[in-house]
Amino acid sequence: MGTENIIMIAGFATCFILGFLSFSFLVQKSAGSEISIKDSNIVFMIIWSFAALALGLSYYFMPVFNDFLNDIPAWNFALPFAGSLVLFALGFTSLKHYYTLLAAALLSVGFVLLTPDTAPLYLPHLPLWLHQIISVFILFSITATYRYLNGIDSFLGIQTLTLTIGIGCLSLFGIAPAFLGVFAIILTALFSAFLIFNWYPAQLNLKTSGCDALGFLIGCLVIYSGNEGTYPCLYIFGVFAILEVLWAIAKKLTFKPAYSNIAANTFYYQVNVSGLSPDVICGYYGKVGLIMILFGCFQAYSPNWYSLPLLCTIIVIWNVVRLKNWQEPVKSLKEINNEVYHNVKKQIKTIHSNFNKDDDETN
Repeated sequence: MGTENIIMIAGFATCFILGFLSFSFLVQKSAGSEISIKDSNIVFMIIWSFAALALGLSYYFMPVFNDFLNDIPAWNFALPFAGSLVLFALGFTSLKHYYTLLAAALLSVGFVLLTPDTAPLYLPHLPLWLHQIISVFILFSITATYRYLNGIDSFLGIQTLTLTIGIGCLSLFGIAPAFLGVFAIILTALFSAFLIFNWYPAQLNLKTSGCDALGFLIGCLVIYSGNEGTYPCLYIFGVFAILEVLWAIAKKLTFKPAYSNIAANTFYYQVNVSGLSPDVICGYYGKVGLIMILFGCFQAYSPNWYSLPLLCTIIVIWNVVRLKNWQEPVKSLKEINNEVYHNVKKQIKTIHSNFNKDDDETN
């Protein structure tokens, strides 16, 4: 077992235990009515504090593997935590949401300009300035829309874990740098502990400001990893969340009053409103997420960047539609074949009768 793998395992175990004990303490305090925990600001601060501390210790104590395409100085890894803390602090003000979006845009520009950059491996001809614009758009989009994944208990945690576990696996396979794997594993450990208390019915939740701040933190991890040429893999890891947000925003842009709330436009929220339990919804998304992690790791060895992402998009759309129509019974293969056979037979009869009708009219 390599040194980096030992560090990842140790980091996961330590962060999971610390996170679990902290969240357990909060839940017990809440039961005693000493503090209110539902949508508490403390939840994000626990995740932020342990992640910052663990990543800082890892940077200074783990061996230098020299596996980044470009060397990233230590202070650069402080930028995601500083930026997320700024967005979190804005949640305590009375400023309107567009000020948060403006801050997210400025922080995204600053992070990308201060981060050593390289064109993606699968598009080596991409000029640096264009890649930076794309990186700013990706980081801002993740930051601005992460709150829309927090519509029901545990859904945000499932989507976050799918991404962080995926990046951790890429690092274990030597596809992404070891330090990014440690970063991802730390977040995986903390969110695994959080998900225990956030699972339906949730005892702990993240506030909207915490979601914005977390979105920036996750977005920075995506940029770090994407700069190493893993964007197709990252798309597969996050395809569920991407399609959910795109669909919700598309409905919002119809300007119909019924679609004014973006979070309520998402598939998972609508399925929950139709009567399906968040427990079942998140379990379903989690199982498909594991398949996406598998496909995302395979993508690293794919001869092109588009085949598997396209396949995974189709798979996810099919699963989302299936979940949305959960009240309809699942048909067996035999029933589907019989239905197709009868439909074809019916169409043939219709065509035959039309030909006979035309002959009669001719005569």
